Order: sequence, then C-alpha cells, then structure tokens
Amino acid sequence: MPGNTSTQMAMQLPHSPPNPTVIRAKCLQNRGIVYELSSLQVTCWVSKEKAAFMAGFDRTLVIKDRAVSMIVEYMPVTHSPDALAENRIIECESRLEEGMLLSTRWIKPLQRHIPGQQVAHIVACFCMMEATNHAIRLGIVIAGKCTWVRRM
Repeated sequence: MPGNTSTQMAMQLPHSPPNPTVIRAKCLQNRGIVYELSSLQVTCWVSKEKAAFMAGFDRTLVIKDRAVSMIVEYMPVTHSPDALAENRIIECESRLEEGMLLSTRWIKPLQRHIPGQQVAHIVACFCMMEATNHAIRLGIVIAGKCTWVRRM
C-alpha cells in the first residue's frame, strides 16, 4: 500500500527516481509513522515533492524532516544565529546544499556569556545525515572561521 502509493506518485510526477518504494514503516507512540525509503535518491525526491506526495494520503498528513543536531566549538560571538540569511551564508561558505542547515543557536544564551568573551559553542541542526557527515569530514565555516563539527 505505501509502496503502491509512492509508485503511483512516481508515474504522475516528473523527475521521479526509478521504482520508489517504502522498505519499512514504524508506528510511533504519538500515532505518527516513520517511513524508511528504498534509497537516498527517493528520500530527496519525497522531500522536494512534499505537496504532491501528501496529496496521495489523508489531509492530516504532515511530513517532518529528521533533524540532526551537532556541536560546533569555539565560534566567534560575532555570529548572529537569529539573522535570517545567516544559515544560507553558512551553507554557501561550507559547500553544503541549500536548505541542509536548519538552524544554529548558542548553547549558553548570550546574556550568560562572560563580558569580553570572544568564542562560544553553538548547536547546528542539519536536515539530513549526509549534510552532517559532510560537515564532520570537511568542517563548517561560520563568521569567517572554519571549525570542526562533532556529535552531541
């Protein structure tokens, strides 16, 4: 059934991957369902075609991307995680695909930083594991400084 729906969607939508299928579905305690798709290509396709994919299901369906949080150490306090365009700048400078970095925030709020503090740690949330692996391997550039990323 879920596999049939995704196959029907593939026939209706352009640029669909070959033979998209659901490998496994897991029911959560909050009545949600987590689908494991057949490949990364299918996952990316569903993420890009959310509206069309959701049209094949009940109106109450909501697709949520799984966020992966990572720690970025010793970032200059000049970084402003609240700035709207900051995530796109970070993605561009770090050679990440657009939309892969969901958010950044200070671990400790700015008002609790020591006066004169120059660097602090932040939490960066990525939407896909591949983006996280890229940041771990190659580092990430924030406020002009390249630093390493590690798991929380």
